[in-house]
Amino acid sequence: MYLNKLREILVGKQFLNDNVRHYIPSLWINSSSNQTEIPVNFPQFLVNKIDEILFISKNSVKTHKKIRIYNTLIRLTTAFDHCKVGRYKLNNLFFKNDGTFVKTIALLPYLKELGITHLYFLPVTQIGIDGRKGQLGSPYSIKNHMQIEESLSEHLIEISVDEQFKALIEACHLLDIKVVLEFALRTASKDSDLILEHPDWFYWIASSNATSSFKPPKFSEEELKIIKHKVENKDFEGLIPPNQKYTNIFCETPEKVFKQGNKIFGMTKDNHLCEIPGAFADWPPDDKQPLWSDVTYLKLHTHPNFNYIAYNTVRMYDSQLGNERYINKELWNYLANIIPHYIKEFNIDGVMIDMGHALPRKLLQHIVHNAKKAKPDLLLIEENFVISNESIDRGFDIVVGYLPFDLTSIDKTAKLIKELEDPNLKIKYFGTAETHNTPRAYWRTKTKNYSIFAYLLSNLLSNSVPFIHNGFELLEQIPVNTGLDFSEKDLTEFSTLPLFDYSELSWLNKDGNIVNEIRKINNLIDSHNFIISNVSIIEECILKIDILQNAQKAMLLVNYSPNCFKLKLNAIDVGQIDELLNFDVELTDKEMIFKSYFAFIFGFVNQ
Repeated sequence: MYLNKLREILVGKQFLNDNVRHYIPSLWINSSSNQTEIPVNFPQFLVNKIDEILFISKNSVKTHKKIRIYNTLIRLTTAFDHCKVGRYKLNNLFFKNDGTFVKTIALLPYLKELGITHLYFLPVTQIGIDGRKGQLGSPYSIKNHMQIEESLSEHLIEISVDEQFKALIEACHLLDIKVVLEFALRTASKDSDLILEHPDWFYWIASSNATSSFKPPKFSEEELKIIKHKVENKDFEGLIPPNQKYTNIFCETPEKVFKQGNKIFGMTKDNHLCEIPGAFADWPPDDKQPLWSDVTYLKLHTHPNFNYIAYNTVRMYDSQLGNERYINKELWNYLANIIPHYIKEFNIDGVMIDMGHALPRKLLQHIVHNAKKAKPDLLLIEENFVISNESIDRGFDIVVGYLPFDLTSIDKTAKLIKELEDPNLKIKYFGTAETHNTPRAYWRTKTKNYSIFAYLLSNLLSNSVPFIHNGFELLEQIPVNTGLDFSEKDLTEFSTLPLFDYSELSWLNKDGNIVNEIRKINNLIDSHNFIISNVSIIEECILKIDILQNAQKAMLLVNYSPNCFKLKLNAIDVGQIDELLNFDVELTDKEMIFKSYFAFIFGFVNQ
């Protein structure tokens, strides 16, 4: 319904003829093309893509053995300098340079060819303004959990942003691509719409202590030692609180709340002016990250002795907060009904709960229960780096896992494969070399062989869910965010980040892409039954993975040395390898020559 409505509007806009050229990456037209840009009549291009989607939906019958997820930050994935007139010179002729829901519809055939079964969106909810980071603000700074961010709409399309989003979801479903949304349920923006209506759902501090002088609490070395020991042993009784000087800056819930500009203030019954504090990294208590200027923690408990933000109130909850009478029940009910709202209104198929493991256990159970009640087959993903069956007990189907942190190390990769191929492990996890919070795979090694190997391995691991973070296939080097696994030196390289500012993916990357390699790996995996049987390290730098395909034996050999390496065939007892994939490996009668960093060969072994 909404897709057809969008098509009709676009047909009416085909007066935007060749006199108003829009340029697009050639990959948007043909995923096998060179990375160039081509001129199009943009409304006609969009109409053609909708028609292509309709055609594919009626004729495509291909199935995949694995779930394969594509992760998108909407405003980034389809951002492109279409008209060469500057980003903000918009009028009634030009479509946005920013990524939008409508342009994402045009990208769906490309994603379908990548073998994608699930399209996973970073938060698309309304973004706050107070303390905003960058020009565009973080999608995790949520002003209204129930409203879609208006900037993700196409201003030339005369239907609401909700309807444009629904058209995108309809198009996904036509291609048998399921839609997964991420929700941040522990925080909100400092100018959240909820504050004016429910000031008791937030922490408040005296305005004299706000913004410039507010800092996370400090603990002594001895206190930190005790805190970490207690938490590691799951002892949450009597957790050490912050000092009184810190807790005293927090106010009671104000009696009057009002807004001035983009900022919200409160007035206590003693006529003290107060406001909403920013948040900070809550664990460990000595984390060095700077204050988060654009978000605040929701006040999940009402215990009068815990009216402050600290590790023991927003993450490692003190046991006293577990008492039923201190639960902020109205807030909990609101949070537990967000996902059902999106199921009912937008017909989504899955959910990622940001920092779900950091929510109180009872609240998480409430959220999962309501979500599953609204859609019993809902796919639930937990942002948890620990790969454990305990996530299944909490109601989750997939966890993020820790592959992005280990795959560049031969020792860690070997250990990881052994752990993940344990037959007792049932939980699924993201098979990926990067996420929106980590360094890009290609940036880490500057070789596409690493990215290809990582994608191949993510398909070979039995419980892995291959996960493509937008731009991975384009050999993108700029991270979306620098949240995890970056050194101080690394941080100086990235002055602006797509999580906060306008940016474009490397659709025209001079280094090429790995689109065709991804498609080849998908076809290979979907047509075989590969099972990893063993993993070992030989000659110090060669990772050897033994694989079974029914009665056949296969082998994957990867060079972790930055230098060319020659491997004697008698060292691995190989008679002959029938190559399935070969990247920079030369075979002779007596040796294999790995010509580059992360050169690898994968094939059947004949002896």
